[in-house]
Amino acid sequence: MGKLVVILLLPFSVFALSVENTLQSDSLLKQEVLADSTTFEPKSVPFQDSDIEKLLIDPDNLVSDDFAIPEYFKDATTFWFDIYTQHPSSHSVLHDKDNLALVYDVLDFSSVHSSELNQFTKSALQVKYVEKIVSRYKTAFNQLSLGKPAGEIGAKIIEALERAKIKLPSKKRRKNFYNELSTALRAQTGQKDNIQAGINSFAVYEKTIKTYFDAFDVPWELKAIPFLESSFNVRARSKVGASGVWQFMRWIGGHFMPLSRRQDGRLQPLMATASALHLLKQNLKILGRWDLAIAAYNSGTKHLLKGKRQLVANKKEYSLANILENYEHEHLGFASKNFFAEFLALTRALAYKDKIFTKPKTNDQIIYAYVSLCSIKPNWFFKLMKKFDDNIIEENRHFERKYFNHSFPRGTILFTSSDLTPSRYVKIEPSMMTKRFPKNWEVFTKGYKCSTK
Repeated sequence: MGKLVVILLLPFSVFALSVENTLQSDSLLKQEVLADSTTFEPKSVPFQDSDIEKLLIDPDNLVSDDFAIPEYFKDATTFWFDIYTQHPSSHSVLHDKDNLALVYDVLDFSSVHSSELNQFTKSALQVKYVEKIVSRYKTAFNQLSLGKPAGEIGAKIIEALERAKIKLPSKKRRKNFYNELSTALRAQTGQKDNIQAGINSFAVYEKTIKTYFDAFDVPWELKAIPFLESSFNVRARSKVGASGVWQFMRWIGGHFMPLSRRQDGRLQPLMATASALHLLKQNLKILGRWDLAIAAYNSGTKHLLKGKRQLVANKKEYSLANILENYEHEHLGFASKNFFAEFLALTRALAYKDKIFTKPKTNDQIIYAYVSLCSIKPNWFFKLMKKFDDNIIEENRHFERKYFNHSFPRGTILFTSSDLTPSRYVKIEPSMMTKRFPKNWEVFTKGYKCSTK
């Protein structure tokens, strides 16, 4: 997310990097030389209709009417649906950031990604080539603005305008027209393979998370948010400090979850899910509509609330579309304006995931949440539970590894797919989670005493 003329989103924000920092060692410098040859020159992916695109209209009515696609978001939702379902991270899509129906080219970097280069170098080379091609497009835009021939790329620009049904203005206005298009040029990395990886990870938690959604009485479609935020990457950490599948920033995460140098609740997908559902229900209570509540997950409630009040004062419907059309604010930039369209695209991608993605191995286990009645050392607990629960360490990834041998106090939260003895642990049912934030689950231990017998 950002406001640069050219932005290449790498598979996860975890991998945000600069080309200069990536290509430092001698071996990587040799690899950089390879990039100057035509070995990795990308190919253009032909524009053609796909049967998958038909799923965007929700032919089987799998998505709630609450999340029908408003006219305002149709082009953007179509664009993001293609990003999530048609294009892997080896594709870079060149498009207009203000009109997502205007797509110039899809660059296929399979030659880079199928090479033996390391992961970070592949990403860096993709960035490098995109920069080169964007520069060529800018030259073509400039030539077109001056009424000069612009070669093959100029022809692609004209074809893209025709596909988007954009008519050329009069000759007097064409210079500004092409200059504005040049300024709005943006590159977006495909995400299909990342969504597939997220679906695989989600399968472990899906049944448990569904019980949380039921208890909180929220739409199942909201599960699209952690896919939007992190592709449900349980190890996701962004360069701005957001962590976990729901990408909580530290200051807001600490409001809902245990967060210290010893543990970080944001990294435990179930604890973060309970926290996110509290936050979303708060947003809904403040803003009154799911479209606003979902958008506020990204941009906060402040500016959306101001926009809502402005529309209400003018006796207009305060939908998200109307706010984005009528309320101007610097904090409502590209990321904020596209968040809900991305969400809508992912609701369809996930509803029809069995027709689009490879089906992961199903997991019928429920993972239970507990609060300890005694002080506890994570290592002791993991060794004790390993014979009953093979994934015990992964299920408790909120503990910082270097503190595994440290003692944690009564009230420490633990997760396992096995039953724990009630003399040492209190099980936190989903209905209990709706009453308290995870950081306050210790209240449920009141009246219970630790017994080591």
